[in-house]
Amino acid sequence: TQAACTATNATTARTATGVDSVANSASTITATNANATVLQAITHASIARTLSIFLRRRTGTGTVETTIDGGTTWVARTLTSSWQRFTTTATLANPSVGVRIVTNGDAVDVDAVQCEDESIATSPILTYAAAATRAADTLVVPDTAAGFIGQSAGTIAVDYVPSAANSATIVALNDTTANEQIVLSNDGVLTVTDGGAAQAAPDAGTPNVAARNRMAAAYAANDFAVSLNGGAVANDTSGTLPTTTRLTLGELNGSVTRIRYVARRLPDGTLRGLTA
Repeated sequence: TQAACTATNATTARTATGVDSVANSASTITATNANATVLQAITHASIARTLSIFLRRRTGTGTVETTIDGGTTWVARTLTSSWQRFTTTATLANPSVGVRIVTNGDAVDVDAVQCEDESIATSPILTYAAAATRAADTLVVPDTAAGFIGQSAGTIAVDYVPSAANSATIVALNDTTANEQIVLSNDGVLTVTDGGAAQAAPDAGTPNVAARNRMAAAYAANDFAVSLNGGAVANDTSGTLPTTTRLTLGELNGSVTRIRYVARRLPDGTLRGLTA
């Protein structure tokens, strides 16, 4: 419904309840003729980017499509009466993003449309008539159950898709500070810090960018190990353990699809098996 969007053969009204359950925060698009479109053009240099859009069907059964390139390419979407998120990734300059309703009279609800740099859609940045900045997605799990976060030994395995092979944190055990932490990072390194001093940093190698990686790390006093994608285990046999009180997940530019935690130090061979 904003001025930046151009509706053709369609009416728009911000009268739908959005994905955040806020009334009148999402738009309804109704086709007034065949092949109704609503598009927003963006002026920007060529870069890999991702369109993400929430859609649900309001009326009709005809084809509904999305585009990131102004309609040069349309992608058909299978809608239901519930919100679903759809994404498209492409490398191009000056994207034009939007929706096409093929059948006259059909209507859909639309919310949280984003066109972001890089090849992964982040969580929605919800705005209400003004620009907003979303903090990084970080999940924090406190050690409220005895023994959940083992202090003397443990193993963490994670499946993730990075957008770059940098040192961003995938998952960590810490005490809310960087002085006491065990970190699995995006670049295949297990980093252990105790009392603010580095204790160990075995390196399992370079991950595959924009593809699924599996990484597993084990720790105990003077016994640290990490493996990446079934590769050889990298070891460090010297170092003390930090005192940690929580697990944090996130902070990387990418996505985490699975995490497994065991409160004991699994053998090196098992680490390779978890990541193969």
